[in-house]
Amino acid sequence: MTEILDVHFRDEVFRILEDFQIARIFGCYDSHTNRFNMPAPVLSDFLVHFRILFEFFHGDENNEKNAHAKNFINSWDKTAPDGIGKWKGKTDSFLSHLSYARLEIWEAWPIPDLLYPHYKRLIIKFIDELPQEHKTTDVLEKLKQMLINEQGRFI
Repeated sequence: MTEILDVHFRDEVFRILEDFQIARIFGCYDSHTNRFNMPAPVLSDFLVHFRILFEFFHGDENNEKNAHAKNFINSWDKTAPDGIGKWKGKTDSFLSHLSYARLEIWEAWPIPDLLYPHYKRLIIKFIDELPQEHKTTDVLEKLKQMLINEQGRFI
């Protein structure tokens, strides 16, 4: 189970942070409006990893194919706030590339105002509440400190 957290969970978080870096490098982030105008391939990658984290934190823990926060923390509350649930549906539609629904959702994604802060908070909370038996290395603690020590809202 350590590999799930130290490698795969960490990688999901890193992929999201990498997409922020790509958005900054290519000028997709406007710091004055705090909005992203990501090209579709970058937005798709970003949303794939948000969807994976949604399933980890809020998904059905009885689905034995995927790891879930509740598999590691019995008392984990998997209830997603309404705003997050709405965007999970929009994410699914956007990632269904050949769908009519995708044409209807080309709107500003609340990444800096809602999605990223929600998952950042959950990642830190998850690491804080994780029982010691699942913290066999310092990888997760370093990840938590990296998120806490961010100078701005994004890396």
